[in-house]
Amino acid sequence: MKTINLKIDEIKKIDNLIVCLGYFDALHKGHLQLINRAKLEEGHIALLSFSENPKSLFNSNTKEINTLSRKKELLEDIGIDYFLLLDACNEVLSLSPIEFIDRVIIPLGCKTVICGFDYTFGKDRKGDSSTLISLSNNRFKVIVLEEVKGNDEMKISSSRIISLLSEGKIIEANEYLYKPYSIKSNVVHGNHIGTTIGFPTANIELVSKYMILKNGVYSAYCIVDGKKYLSMVNVGKHPTIKKNEKDIIEIHIFDFNKDIYGMEIELIFIEYIREEIEFSSLDDLISQLHKDKSYILLRNKEK
Repeated sequence: MKTINLKIDEIKKIDNLIVCLGYFDALHKGHLQLINRAKLEEGHIALLSFSENPKSLFNSNTKEINTLSRKKELLEDIGIDYFLLLDACNEVLSLSPIEFIDRVIIPLGCKTVICGFDYTFGKDRKGDSSTLISLSNNRFKVIVLEEVKGNDEMKISSSRIISLLSEGKIIEANEYLYKPYSIKSNVVHGNHIGTTIGFPTANIELVSKYMILKNGVYSAYCIVDGKKYLSMVNVGKHPTIKKNEKDIIEIHIFDFNKDIYGMEIELIFIEYIREEIEFSSLDDLISQLHKDKSYILLRNKEK
């Protein structure tokens, strides 16, 4: 897969191009339907997205599921030819629907354009799939796909997945995603208290826009140097020991005793176990941690 950063006045034609339109934050089953439909066409498959989420330019609290690097990893695995990232500048975001067609779609040489039924584009999102069809003027083929629903009969969308993650419904969110929800970050130093109570932890810190999980205890797989370890994860401020001002992620990796400070690790979240609790004593916390670990080990054996 080739990633190409597009400047609005420097777009070059790509021969025989089949383009899927969207931001593709979550890379969920709805997005996969677009890509799979594109694979039925003859040509080079591309995803046309933005260099950053346009919503974040107007709302600094905008949450996202995947970093750009994670999206690239997933798209490599899915198997497309091009990941096209249009510069999310004011000039681009101010394009009318017809200007977007004439200055982006046509210069790219799109043979076929594929979008979802609810796709919108252009300034103030005035363009939709019907607009796309009417403005094509037979210069390119337009394929519009219908709504994709989950087991709960609700539309699969990035916003829905973010809502599920913020509610601790990790199992439901994973059912919607191409790959189970995961994060990558470097291990940083914490308070080093976990070791003294028999539960040493690796701490990671995230940019706030990617901290979308509900606070609490999770089971997860931790990937270290390509090896997978079952783990217990706490998301939050660990109020019993020393309450933090901002949320962090602490990972207790089972059957593991290596020094991994500064290393990048990946967490693949499996299940939400319980709420984060402020215990009345350290002994109560330790007792609960043993229960949590036993529960996670038991659940893992059942799968």
